Amino acid sequence: MHDIESSPPRRSFFQLKISSMLFLLLLVGMGLGWWSDHARLTQQLTDSEVDREIQEKLLALTKPRKTSRYVPTRGPHYYAAESPEHFIEQTRNHRSTINASYWGDSLRWAEEDFDVIVPMTCQLLADPNEIVRRNACLVLREQYGKGSDDRMEKHNDQIVGQLRTLLHREDSGGEDARLAIDLLTVIGPSASPAHAELRKIMEDDQHLQAVSATMAMGKILQSDVSPRLVELIEANNPAWERAANSLLEFRTEDEVRDILKHFYASRQTEAERNEVIKAIHHLGR
Repeated sequence: MHDIESSPPRRSFFQLKISSMLFLLLLVGMGLGWWSDHARLTQQLTDSEVDREIQEKLLALTKPRKTSRYVPTRGPHYYAAESPEHFIEQTRNHRSTINASYWGDSLRWAEEDFDVIVPMTCQLLADPNEIVRRNACLVLREQYGKGSDDRMEKHNDQIVGQLRTLLHREDSGGEDARLAIDLLTVIGPSASPAHAELRKIMEDDQHLQAVSATMAMGKILQSDVSPRLVELIEANNPAWERAANSLLEFRTEDEVRDILKHFYASRQTEAERNEVIKAIHHLGR
């Protein structure tokens, strides 16, 4: 007879199934853990490669130049007008933007003629000649932020009304728009009637003056417009470099560098990536 007590115990099918499932779960867990670590390390490696590539290109840009550059400067010249009519005549005739700005600077020294000349200059914003409109913008621009702001308050409504008309022109992405938006920016909160025109330009991702309009809205509404500036960078707006530098008014330099680093990684060509490197290099300068 066989010894029944000495035969090994038989495992049930249920016990085998449980152990197999536990083993399978262990394998799945190990696989998921490996995949998670692999994905994390791959991302870290990619970020490190981007950082290394950016640093190498930045170092190449910071090498000392072989020759120094000399940029000549020109001192201010002040002009004297014989009458308000003479001032307007000269404003119309200036061909150089520099001379128009100097001429505008001289208006700040006018006394009783100031409140006569400003409305006459404002009317030039509707002139059919582009150069005349440009000169009028430059002359009026010189009156803000240099001690004449209080005297300009009574003229702000007329100026803003004319500037809104400029923004409605067919070539709203050109020089007229650039100068008009710059002037609205320095006028500040008093330029709020131009809110609709500025917002329309600001919300157009590819508008040439979208960045300028965004900054103008920030000054007028006294608000943080950095989220829109980031959107314009990510949308590759033609003025994305200016958007990056404008961001420094709201974000730290390190934060802006991180935004540009991600923008760099999204560029498709070497030429586009090099443009981002230059923007990082000149950031805040």
